[in-house]
Amino acid sequence: MKACATAIGGEGAYQVMPPMMGAEDFSYVLQKLPGAMAFIGAAPEGSDPRTNPPLHNTKMTIDERVMAHGIAMHCAVAERFLTNGFD
Repeated sequence: MKACATAIGGEGAYQVMPPMMGAEDFSYVLQKLPGAMAFIGAAPEGSDPRTNPPLHNTKMTIDERVMAHGIAMHCAVAERFLTNGFD
């Protein structure tokens, strides 16, 4: 993830987040296969992501221009896996 994010967005495009419970069912997948969970920072420019309304909230806003980076990230990770496997 880090290599793909850096290749797409340059240095500073990747941040390590503290452990969190994102989706408890994903932990079952990780018991069988290596994996990672990634978040795409889509808060509007100039806003504070720490105080923005959370996902699935009617007041949530996103910067939709970020979606292209998210799509590129998913494609890059898939392409890297198809080329290198679980390296």
